[in-house]
Amino acid sequence: MKTNNSYTIPFITLLIICCNLWTSSSTFAQEFGTSDGDPTVEIDEALMAFKSTDFMQKFDAFRNRAEQAIGTYKADFQGNVSREDNLRVRKAYQKTAAEFNATLEQVKQDFLNKRKRKSIKKFPNSYAKSLETDMYHLRDVYERELHTAMTEVTDGQIDGSPLIELLVQLLGLTGTLTETLKGLAKRGKRYKAGYLDEHFVVPHSFKEWEAIDKGSGSGF
Repeated sequence: MKTNNSYTIPFITLLIICCNLWTSSSTFAQEFGTSDGDPTVEIDEALMAFKSTDFMQKFDAFRNRAEQAIGTYKADFQGNVSREDNLRVRKAYQKTAAEFNATLEQVKQDFLNKRKRKSIKKFPNSYAKSLETDMYHLRDVYERELHTAMTEVTDGQIDGSPLIELLVQLLGLTGTLTETLKGLAKRGKRYKAGYLDEHFVVPHSFKEWEAIDKGSGSGF
C-alpha cells in the first residue's frame, strides 16, 4: 500500500522548480528592462551612469530653462501680443523641442541596434564625435527658432543668450562620454525599447507646449 510519503519528494521538487522559475523571471525583468512601469525596478547601472554625466545634467538644465522661459512668456506676454506673434513663438518652441527630443530617440535606437552597439564599443570616440555634431545642429536650431522668436516678439525682454552658452558647454562635454558610452553599448543587448523610453527618453524630453504652465519659471 502506498503512503503519503511517496508524494513528498516530487512535491518538494516541484516547489523548488517553481521558486527557481519565479526568481529567474524576476531577474530577467530587471536585467532586460521589462519593468512595465514598475517603479521598484532599479535603473540599470550603465544607464544611470550616463544619465548622471555632466553632459546629461547640462542637457536637462537647458531643457528646464527653456520650459521656464515659455512659462514666463505665457504669463507676461501671451495676452499682450498678436495672434501671429503667439503662433510664431509656439511653433518655434515646438520645432526646437522636437529636434531635441528626436536626438534622445536616436540615442535610444542606436543602443537597441546590435550593429551600432558593436561600433560604439569599438569606436566610442567616433560616437561621441557624432553627438558633438548633433549638439552643433541643436544649437543652430535653437538660435534660428526659439531664441530669435522670443527675443523679437518680446523686444528683448526675454533674452535667450544664456542658453546658447549652455549649448556651448554641451559641445565641450561630448568628449568626456567615451567610457560611459562603452558601458552602455556593452549592456545594450539587455535593453528593451519600453525600458529606455521609461527611464531615458521620457524623463529627459521637452514638454508639450500645452503642458507648460503659465509662470512656471523666471525665464532664461
